[in-house]
Amino acid sequence: MATVCVGEEFVVDNDGRLRINVANGSTHEPVVQSWLYSAADPTASTNAIRFDPVLGLWVDPPSHATTVSALGTTTAGAGAVPSVASSIASPAVVASNPSATRWAEVVQLLAVDVYWSLPAGASASINCICEGDEWLRAVNPAPAAGTAMSGCHSEYQKIIVGISLAPGETRTITRDLSIKGGGGATWSQATWNNKLLIVTQ
Repeated sequence: MATVCVGEEFVVDNDGRLRINVANGSTHEPVVQSWLYSAADPTASTNAIRFDPVLGLWVDPPSHATTVSALGTTTAGAGAVPSVASSIASPAVVASNPSATRWAEVVQLLAVDVYWSLPAGASASINCICEGDEWLRAVNPAPAAGTAMSGCHSEYQKIIVGISLAPGETRTITRDLSIKGGGGATWSQATWNNKLLIVTQ
């Protein structure tokens, strides 16, 4: 009779059948292994398949992608456009990492609309500024007898990346909206839509 040698990962069950022992040697007790994904160790990136004490499997927690947005408007301080950059609003949105075990990256899209008027004859101008980034400079070059630019508005979208959220973290993300100008320029209203795409790693 031939002799077959097998490793200790194979065991004979009560019916004489050869089975793979996925636990620990001949003791039939699983190797208890720690869960890789925890708030204390958020950077773990190796294979997360592990046995628990009852032969269940730990596996990678699912990834998530979610969106959130916040609308806003302001007329506070409306009137003459200041000659130096002055904040007129601080658009804010609350970002929450939907995962208790994974870090999340956030992509922000801030859409802003500012309403303004520029009289004729004084080279009136307005600059709209978001987080120090000037996206518009409107000037009315018309002479005094010319046409005023009234009831106008400008739209701008700014994409901001590099925002990270720890597992389970909730944070309010605030941006600055400023204007400056001169020559009798006025503004009447600013509106915005603050959008976030949150993706867990």
